[in-house]
Amino acid sequence: MSLLIQASGVPIDHYSYEAVELLKDTQARWQSLRRLRQSAAFARSKDPAIADELRGPDVDIYAIDVSFAALKDKAEFEYLNGLPTTFVLPEEAVDRLRAAAGTIILASPEFQRLMKDVGAKIVRSDNLISRINCETK
Repeated sequence: MSLLIQASGVPIDHYSYEAVELLKDTQARWQSLRRLRQSAAFARSKDPAIADELRGPDVDIYAIDVSFAALKDKAEFEYLNGLPTTFVLPEEAVDRLRAAAGTIILASPEFQRLMKDVGAKIVRSDNLISRINCETK
């Protein structure tokens, strides 16, 4: 039975990993294009072929991994990873999933980078996140 569970999970894990890596590659490519477009050497160029090659969106991508593997508490990891994939879970399981997601997101370096880049900070109330304050840049 555990072999069946592992065999069915591996393709999903592999696809998720590939999708995240593709997103990171896209982010790096767009950043490179933006740096080239903004450089003095290319700013003086009127060559339409170069301008066409340097086209790309002027956006930042934040690939925030929210997976159980990021949990430091191995007992919690084992519990959550052992939950069935179903639309019906006990309330305790749902609460623990939500808490784990919050822990993982808040500890994510990429999430921290996003918060810094947009000038946001998390406001806590009674050990719960009540809101995210954003300052406009």
